[in-house]
Amino acid sequence: MDLVLVFAGGGAGAVARHLVGLAGKTIGLGVGATTLAINLAGSFLIGLVFSFFGRNLISPAARLLLMTGFLGGFTTFSTYTLDIVSSLRTGRIGAALLVAAIANLGGFLCAAAGILAGERIGFGGI
Repeated sequence: MDLVLVFAGGGAGAVARHLVGLAGKTIGLGVGATTLAINLAGSFLIGLVFSFFGRNLISPAARLLLMTGFLGGFTTFSTYTLDIVSSLRTGRIGAALLVAAIANLGGFLCAAAGILAGERIGFGGI
């Protein structure tokens, strides 16, 4: 049953992301601004759902559906930001800063490396 909840939520989150992307295009936002809006909204929503779960206002099944499924399909950035905040709140400041630095710099470098590899293989580029 857990997998069904994650699957259903993930599908709904992916569809929501696509619809927000279409809405962004319709109102003239660039891809970067739309992605930023999705990531910020997802970060807010995962914090909100997490606080509900922490106060036993939602069930573990609802957490799977909403956090792992829907927000995972909407944006994995929300999970990343929750991990950082959780580390900060438990006093693991060094770990939080290290993960943030590696994820941001590493993500940039990996994306650039992927583009370069694709160009070398002949897939084109930006």
